[in-house]
Amino acid sequence: MPKTTHRRRRFSPPKALTVAALVAFVLVDVALVGYALTRDSGLTTGARPSAMVTPSGSASPAPTPTSTAPVDSAMPAATTYLSVVDATTAYRISAGDCPSETPAQLEKSVDAGVTWSASPITTGMTDVTRLQATESAVAFVIGESGEECSLDFSATYTSGADFVSYPERLAVAWYLEPEADLPVHSPTGSYSAPCDTPVSLASAAGQAAALLCSDGMVYQTTDGASSWDSGTGIDGARALAASDGGFLLASVEEDSSDCDGVEVTSLGADGVVTPLSCREGSPVPTGDLAVSEANGIVWLMQGDTVAISIDGGRTWN
Repeated sequence: MPKTTHRRRRFSPPKALTVAALVAFVLVDVALVGYALTRDSGLTTGARPSAMVTPSGSASPAPTPTSTAPVDSAMPAATTYLSVVDATTAYRISAGDCPSETPAQLEKSVDAGVTWSASPITTGMTDVTRLQATESAVAFVIGESGEECSLDFSATYTSGADFVSYPERLAVAWYLEPEADLPVHSPTGSYSAPCDTPVSLASAAGQAAALLCSDGMVYQTTDGASSWDSGTGIDGARALAASDGGFLLASVEEDSSDCDGVEVTSLGADGVVTPLSCREGSPVPTGDLAVSEANGIVWLMQGDTVAISIDGGRTWN
């Protein structure tokens, strides 16, 4: 700002106004932490776990029984994370690398994915393992920063104009930690994964979550990842997101005669699989397929191609 040669008396706002502003900030802050515990947007990472599972117990077609057979051993690694706010607004971010001198770039669209505006994450984060939007101007990212590639939790309250680092919030967040012996982190601690290569984690209400593995198996937990069910096989599964009442999966089978594009499937908390729709004619993704849901609004993204559903993934624009 330009310098001035005149001394000005500092303006002191009314006490009531100051208190009200502080209370408003704290409420937004608390809401952001709460969302970190309860929702996920289909974030993925190339973690390398070491342990095995401890099992615990258009129009929509009829539900199909749970399958437990591995279905695909060649799933490409995800390169983009997506988090939807509503039918016109969403955030996305590329995975990145660490260490790196290039900061991660958070992008926001307010026109249903037609255009995106980019903002560098100013806290030094270069590699991302989770993205979550909580409202139009508020989002957080979890990822690695610095030469040591230390995990960090960075939040923006201004649509990416600036960011604040809150590393202490990692303790109460869901995420996958790259290269960790206990790669699945929940609000209750770090745990083994039920497969050799987990690629996507989606958290739901309470201590519930689902994990998509590279072989197409999806495992669910209801106790903060300390145990998992026996798994559900989803042919060609590539992306995972939490939804109302369960989870959504976006799948691609290159040789499928049923869907020449991306199939969207619902997975209930009880393991029941319900095919919802086929996004016909979509290009076969090479790792950059992402899906996200909020209040029945679903975005399906492949590169810069975005499709939006306002009925939970049954029909598309």
